[in-house]
Amino acid sequence: MDGLIPDNRDRPGQPGLEVAPPTTRENTAYDHYGSKSPPYPNNELTAKPSHRICGLSSRLFWIIFAIVLVVLGGAIGGGVGGGLSAAHKNKDVSAQQTSSSVSISSTTSSTAFSSSSTSTGIPPSSTQPGIYRIINIQSNTAIDLLNGGTSNDTTIECWSWNPYSTPADYAHQAWQIASEASGSVAIFNTQTNSYITAPSNLTEGVNPSENIDAQVYGGVPGSATDEYMQWVIIQNSDNSISFQSKVYSNKVLDLAGGSTVDGTPVILWEKNSGTNQEWRLVASS
Repeated sequence: MDGLIPDNRDRPGQPGLEVAPPTTRENTAYDHYGSKSPPYPNNELTAKPSHRICGLSSRLFWIIFAIVLVVLGGAIGGGVGGGLSAAHKNKDVSAQQTSSSVSISSTTSSTAFSSSSTSTGIPPSSTQPGIYRIINIQSNTAIDLLNGGTSNDTTIECWSWNPYSTPADYAHQAWQIASEASGSVAIFNTQTNSYITAPSNLTEGVNPSENIDAQVYGGVPGSATDEYMQWVIIQNSDNSISFQSKVYSNKVLDLAGGSTVDGTPVILWEKNSGTNQEWRLVASS
């Protein structure tokens, strides 16, 4: 082997092979993961290009994107909520209008058909002199002179009535209320001049055992000076009125048993605040 490889050590002026010096740590670059990479000039690492979206760094882009989503979500939510609120408000207004309409309709109906009112919502009764039909609150029947009889002691009862009939058709239910002395009134039928008259056999503070003993009747001929034919009008808190006897201070006109049956007698009974002792006046027309 020595014969094959020339030895230049003994030959002056002949350069020998030079071995490059070993690479130092400072001249060796490392990539991002710590692996060796070829040396870079000036010992500087070349920066890797960063990711950009719409000209913005990815981090800034996503921050702005999140903010936009929040703003849009708030705007959409507010719009939907406002729409629902408006719909609910419109529904409430519609319900209120319906309620008002019903209320107005009920009031109109009550006024137009006041002749059929009951103990609730009684229209105020006039106490002025005039010709009236006298309607019982409990039964909604009218004081009636039986068959329009002209004889003395004709029965006075209650009978159904037609609010649209003419005075000529209900003459036996038409009663003149006329003012008398001491604030009392006389009540007499305009067809026969029969006065509503209290029986003379009653005892103050006691009711008779039979209704027939307490029955009022048509007194003919009548006299406004007769105290048995005089009545004091009492205004009740519910707008109805009661007719109190001038002779019996605690007895009032009473529909026997509060019956709705036609022909039920009108009697004079101790005051008990029953609606069968309450009346309203419907002016004759």
